[in-house]
Amino acid sequence: AVNLPTVSAWAAMGQGLRRVLSSPRRLRAFNWLMAALLLASMLPVLRG
Repeated sequence: AVNLPTVSAWAAMGQGLRRVLSSPRRLRAFNWLMAALLLASMLPVLRG
């Protein structure tokens, strides 16, 4: 009951993101943003 709607929504968002990230400039900005968020998520681990 939960799996099909969730996977469908995930796939639809992926298709939308694929269209948005078709530009190399946008893809580079997205990759930098994801890298920064990954590093920020590690701060609590490194401080602990």
